[in-house]
Amino acid sequence: MARVATGESVLARAVRIVEAFGLDDSLLSVTEIARRSGLHVSTTSR
Repeated sequence: MARVATGESVLARAVRIVEAFGLDDSLLSVTEIARRSGLHVSTTSR
């Protein structure tokens, strides 16, 4: 069940974070993950 106004589930947001990593990315900052995933930094850091 989604708890955000967009209706996106926690699992969907987690997948977006994992998809932010490319084949050559072993380490990304929270800011970079947020930028690549399109999520807010606060959501990404959680």
